[in-house]
Amino acid sequence: MLLKEKREVRQDLLIFADSVRNVDLFYLSGFLAHDPFLCFVKDGQSYLVMNELEYGRACIEASVDQVLKMKDFSDRIQNRQKKDQVVSMNDIMVEVCQEYSLRDFYVPMDFPIWYGDHLRKKGIHFVVKKDPFLPQRMIKSESEIALLAQAQQTNEEGMRRLLDILAESSIEGGVLWWQKKPLSSEILKREYALMMLSAGYQVESTIVSCGEHTVDPHNTGSGPIYAHVPIILDLFPQHQTNRYWGDMTRTVVKGKATPELRRLWETVFEAQEMAIARIAPGVSAAALHSDVENFFTKKGYVTDFRDGRYQGFIHGTGHGVGLDIHELPRFSRGGELFQENQVVTVEPGLYYAGLGGVRLEDIVVVRSNHGQNLNKLEKILEIP
Repeated sequence: MLLKEKREVRQDLLIFADSVRNVDLFYLSGFLAHDPFLCFVKDGQSYLVMNELEYGRACIEASVDQVLKMKDFSDRIQNRQKKDQVVSMNDIMVEVCQEYSLRDFYVPMDFPIWYGDHLRKKGIHFVVKKDPFLPQRMIKSESEIALLAQAQQTNEEGMRRLLDILAESSIEGGVLWWQKKPLSSEILKREYALMMLSAGYQVESTIVSCGEHTVDPHNTGSGPIYAHVPIILDLFPQHQTNRYWGDMTRTVVKGKATPELRRLWETVFEAQEMAIARIAPGVSAAALHSDVENFFTKKGYVTDFRDGRYQGFIHGTGHGVGLDIHELPRFSRGGELFQENQVVTVEPGLYYAGLGGVRLEDIVVVRSNHGQNLNKLEKILEIP
């Protein structure tokens, strides 16, 4: 379902984009469309300007104060000019700004320069606002948190499916076999994608990496799944309608982990538990990230550049998640103080060539005095 919540915005602003790719527009309008449309806020009131194709649907689905007909603006422009002259989107933007006395409003950093130049030529002044364009997106409503929890619960079902497949697999010559065929990263991704699709979620760039592929955190993985080496399962589905994401990672071994790999996994597990336990409003995300770095170093896991690549703890402890898979707040060196009802991933990891990578990831809500973990699935290393 769509989340139909009215967004309170006090600054005048204008966005022209499609709401599939522009998350701020979808957040503000509650209307999902692949084609660009105009949205603006004036004196706290929000408006959409829609063409004939989308006007009816927008009236039903959008969470703005008023949906305006683009044809009304184009007809007025047409009446003032030659009948054979085509009314452009530039003309309509100018008409809207003039009719609603839009001056000195904000536009996002990706506002098309073609339209911006035309507005300025017509004497309409605006300010390009750097990200975050809508900082209130960082603080989630209870309805948003419920959708994120639903996505993560569904995601856990997908993770259980992959873990079950690994458990059902046999080891033959160091390679896993499932349903009389060698098990591959591609097969696991397909099984996960089909399950998510049936639940109303879409997936892209799912990470199922194995062995040396796990040393690169964003290597999506390919080829056979091997026994006795790390397998990273990083799953992040997006609901096709409400657009909220799930995000979780587990690292497992089919068979037996070496003592070195077990120690690596246990260190990452301990670091994640420490970080989750300390999340609360007013806690510095940057300082907590630094504590995770220092914890790894004290355990003997140094981060440095060696053999042509960065190795160790080479990414942030986490990131915000909501309508974007990666959004504010930052949970890294540049992070600020956590605020109540922010939602972040907690995903420390360690990566070393010759040993492999380990990452564990849950989604956590910053509550009044603690972090609420939305994940229920236990963390295990070895799958017999």
